Amino acid sequence: MPVIHGSGGGGSVHFLFFAADLSADDAHLGPTETKHAVTVLRLRPGDLLQLTDGRGCRAVGRYETVNGREMRLSIVERTIRCRRHPRIHLFIGMPDRVAFETVLLDATALGVSRIIPIAAEQCQKRWWKEWDNHLPRFRQKMIVALKQSVSCFLPEISVPCVTAEAIAGAEGFVMLADPAGKPVNTLL
Repeated sequence: MPVIHGSGGGGSVHFLFFAADLSADDAHLGPTETKHAVTVLRLRPGDLLQLTDGRGCRAVGRYETVNGREMRLSIVERTIRCRRHPRIHLFIGMPDRVAFETVLLDATALGVSRIIPIAAEQCQKRWWKEWDNHLPRFRQKMIVALKQSVSCFLPEISVPCVTAEAIAGAEGFVMLADPAGKPVNTLL
């Protein structure tokens, strides 16, 4: 196993970088990741970095060059990981946007496979009306959590739907947290 630089020494890896595509012999880091690697961590050409694509691929890449605001790496080693089972789909009534972003961070770190926001009657402000405008920020938040948890998988986020649609599309074992419902141990 190659020694990964930028980890504070030794073989321990503390930094994971996100690259959208790890399928070729070369990979590229976007501007944010490149800035962090070069400016903050002060990595140099030849240093090895640990990478993930959020779809189960982990790789080690050798820092080759920086062109503009993008780093090019050559892939030294690649591992494909399978998602753990059971897969967890989190159905959540929409809180305010800041609280929803916190859920995204925590759910990503916990390994949730899919997040299904529910526009329930009790939801107060309907801030998600322009959902597509929020998705890039949500994705960035999840990438941060993915890297911090040293994980390989980003959750999918569904478009907000009503409770009936969410339940109709649910598969497998479904557990509902209802404060007025029966205790879980009496249901089994």
